[in-house]
Amino acid sequence: QEHQLVEQEASTPQYIPVPQNLLDSINQYEEMKLSPIETKEDLRSMIPRHLKRPWRLIDMANKGEYEQHLKAVRELSKLSLPDGEMTQLAQSCSRRTAVGLARTEGVDLRYFLSTPLPPDVVDRDIIDMFREILVKLPVVGDKAHRG
Repeated sequence: QEHQLVEQEASTPQYIPVPQNLLDSINQYEEMKLSPIETKEDLRSMIPRHLKRPWRLIDMANKGEYEQHLKAVRELSKLSLPDGEMTQLAQSCSRRTAVGLARTEGVDLRYFLSTPLPPDVVDRDIIDMFREILVKLPVVGDKAHRG
């Protein structure tokens, strides 16, 4: 029964009231009236991030009880999102959630961020770095070549 409540909570849309003055300004002029598709996109951009489904799932996965966590991780693994939002979700994952996602089959690999390069490596030329490595190698025999 608790599982059903968690599932219902995650799938229930949460609405925010649209202020009347905004509705009036949109409908004031005939040429400004928006099609339902345009209105849906505009309203979607007004919805705070924490009320969107992926963010409710990440919150449930990070902070929820064991069953809630498992359900949320399963649902997160099925999401298909743009790169930007996926990166934000990945940065918001707790260790527990990241491990759960790593153990889930077919998960989107964008959840797992690559580690950034150290600052001293980013600005250097790769040829110079290889030359430094080669110079540090031990010299073996008479025919060792040093450049």
